[in-house]
Amino acid sequence: MARFEPDLVVTEDPFKPTRKSGSSLEILNALVQELTDSATPHHLVQRNQQFANKYDEAKVLAKRFPAITPWLPKTPKIWEAEPVNAIYFEALSMAVQIEDDG
Repeated sequence: MARFEPDLVVTEDPFKPTRKSGSSLEILNALVQELTDSATPHHLVQRNQQFANKYDEAKVLAKRFPAITPWLPKTPKIWEAEPVNAIYFEALSMAVQIEDDG
């Protein structure tokens, strides 16, 4: 936090129902604790699954925000790893949720 000095950090809320588990949940909890300890402005969002999968959600987000279309992740084959760009759309989804709920 000290290195990047963000104005606001948006993360999934680890205290509400989440699909995260294991080390992912541990990392999320550690991040939230660091945000709280450092008094960094942050907003916790409960992820709402409104689409069949994250790739369908990414397509809708790309239509709403055409500038991000070049980073639209392709749905991987079942044996392939998740595309790195998928994380950008997950973050945008949480920001949009804040704006839409606002």
